[in-house]
Amino acid sequence: MNSVVAGMALIALAQSAPTEEYTMLCQTEQSTGMNWRGGRWEPVEFTLEQKLVTVKSTNECWQEIDSELRQMTASVEVREICLNSRKFGESYDPKASQKCSEIRMTGNVQIQCYNAATSARYIVDGRFVASSISGVITDPAPATGRDSLFVEAGRCSLV
Repeated sequence: MNSVVAGMALIALAQSAPTEEYTMLCQTEQSTGMNWRGGRWEPVEFTLEQKLVTVKSTNECWQEIDSELRQMTASVEVREICLNSRKFGESYDPKASQKCSEIRMTGNVQIQCYNAATSARYIVDGRFVASSISGVITDPAPATGRDSLFVEAGRCSLV
């Protein structure tokens, strides 16, 4: 009985998973944070933007990936991917890709990305959230200023 249920879960998982490589168009619905101005952080509402998010299983990241799909449980599979997020209209640059995890579960596919500067989570054909709260905080501030701190949320659709 358990093998029948596990088999049905894998069939449902395979039917809901996107192809090995795909692109989503994401629309930011809210974006807030802080900019460094005049020696202090000031709150700001950022311009709502569209971005393209491309997922590839080939190693175009600056970090090594293992794109083999791994069975975690009867209904959960995980693989490492290269994710490239860019403003709509910008050219694809493989050097801007980062290593992320794609988690395939019955009913949806999620992407999780974490590095020293930013974190992001996407549901394929669904919502996303992204943030950057780890800018340069040493004193004095660099001559180039400090990176903006932000939290944004929106929706993505496969294209």
